[in-house]
Amino acid sequence: MLLSEATSDSVCYMIRADKSTESRLIEMQKELKLDGELAEKGDFHTTIRYIKTSMKPDILIGFLEGSTLPVLKGKIYGFDIFGPTKDTLVLRLNSTEIDNWFKRFDKFANSQNFPKSVYPTYKPHITLTLKPGIIKPKWKDKYGFEAKFNIHVITGKNYKDLWVKDANKPTLKESIINTFIRS
Repeated sequence: MLLSEATSDSVCYMIRADKSTESRLIEMQKELKLDGELAEKGDFHTTIRYIKTSMKPDILIGFLEGSTLPVLKGKIYGFDIFGPTKDTLVLRLNSTEIDNWFKRFDKFANSQNFPKSVYPTYKPHITLTLKPGIIKPKWKDKYGFEAKFNIHVITGKNYKDLWVKDANKPTLKESIINTFIRS
């Protein structure tokens, strides 16, 4: 897991990639011969909201548990280099679904007096590697595919998982409602 950002108390809401997307990203890392601090199996994600705060995330978790969690998709369209020291190679995502879900979650977090984002704009992306002196690779059309995200996660300090839910697996409540509707 990429731990470099976790320098203070924080809450991070992210959605991890599905198995198919993850496999393609691992192959891309290998083809590009990336090194440094690589994102690993189980850690490929798009961040919805990173919040520097000492507030407990219970109310955010409650919001997510009360929501129908979506499987989100985004089209990978290019490489970029992020970070204050320009050391993070990411894949950029284009997705109205992800943008809309961010806006919904961000509006709720702000209404609950969580600090506003430290980032001036929301830029959905998938981190591939952290490495000092990273150079943006040459883009190839085959890198552009639809990425899917289904594992919703809230993490705390040092990105320790506090809450995890697979959008493809309904809760007991959702299962009962679906059974009732079908019968």
